[in-house]
Amino acid sequence: MTLLLLLKLRLKKWEEVFNRIKGVDLMLDLVESYSDVVRNAREFLDSVDDEGLVNKLSMFRHWYYVEEIDAFAPSKFIGYKDITIEDYRIGTSVDQGYMDGRDTVKQLKEWFQPIDNENYEIYYKRLEEFLSQYDKKPNKMLQLYYKR
Repeated sequence: MTLLLLLKLRLKKWEEVFNRIKGVDLMLDLVESYSDVVRNAREFLDSVDDEGLVNKLSMFRHWYYVEEIDAFAPSKFIGYKDITIEDYRIGTSVDQGYMDGRDTVKQLKEWFQPIDNENYEIYYKRLEEFLSQYDKKPNKMLQLYYKR
């Protein structure tokens, strides 16, 4: 690889980083597969200690139980492909926010269904225990889902 080509590739990468920081071409696509969802749920669990995310835990209305990791994650976080905590911060910010839970809930219907009445209390208690670690409670308009 020539030095000029290498420099062009590095410049392109820095332009992508700069544009992402400035909010250009920032919007993430919705997830396309269940494996995208699982990957995002893991990212959510790795990021949940973020102060901004902790402050929003009681605001999330749509929580999804991902059995592969035995944990819950909110639709607005897991519904966007390859999301990071930084993507989430920008996507939900007042000036650059574009994330919409209605879009993610609609997309996630492909792999999830509402938890039935018979099992609702069991899953509700599990989510309640998870949120209590952060001194948070489930949203009053909570909806719970599990894998189809």
